[in-house]
Amino acid sequence: PPPPFFHAQDGIRAQPRSRGLGDVYKRQYDGNAITEGAVESGAELNGYSGWSSTVWLYRANDADFAPTTGDFSVAGWFKCTGGGPQCFFRYGVSDTNTNSWMVQMNSDESIRFMLRDSAGTNVEIDAGASAGRNYEDSTWHMFAGSVDRTDDIMYWYIDGQLEGTASTSSTASMTNTTQKLEIGIRDTSTTPTTPATGSTFALFRYAQGTNAYLTGQQVRHMYDAEKEMFKANAE
Repeated sequence: PPPPFFHAQDGIRAQPRSRGLGDVYKRQYDGNAITEGAVESGAELNGYSGWSSTVWLYRANDADFAPTTGDFSVAGWFKCTGGGPQCFFRYGVSDTNTNSWMVQMNSDESIRFMLRDSAGTNVEIDAGASAGRNYEDSTWHMFAGSVDRTDDIMYWYIDGQLEGTASTSSTASMTNTTQKLEIGIRDTSTTPTTPATGSTFALFRYAQGTNAYLTGQQVRHMYDAEKEMFKANAE
């Protein structure tokens, strides 16, 4: 079975040195607070919003988020009331797409999962655009990206359903010493771009290592179990 995910019950926390999301995150700016609130009225689970060019989270370079040539999976929940583009989660180098993975909302409100290796070769899957759907609907949705580097294929799921696959056979290692994990923004050397304005996040998970990819059945089970947490008065 895959290794366990980082699983933060309260998702992202907003203290000056946050201990949410697997107890590894730190606020970018101490003077700006992220908005915390129940995902639905009376629910125990909290979601986090208020993202802007000055309000976001990061984790400095950490090998725990750099999959190199190995398997990995990333999953979480989002609710959008504003359009794209918006960067949800990204691990990469400022001012370049190389050595990165990213989850974002596109300008057509589809949701993208992208990988780009050290040579700049990228693989991406968009959910929603070809089917005429968009996710700017003020409704909670679960995303899950799964990368099986043994079979060289990546999978992209929304709400427990497979939205697309792509070959990763042309991508090399994703390794660099200046990457960082960014949440709610895409960082640059000047002003951060594509803030997740109008989006709320909860229950972010990440795993990497041998057999760390998720199967379709596992994703469906996650979705069916977790969606109950996004109802009014859920415990």
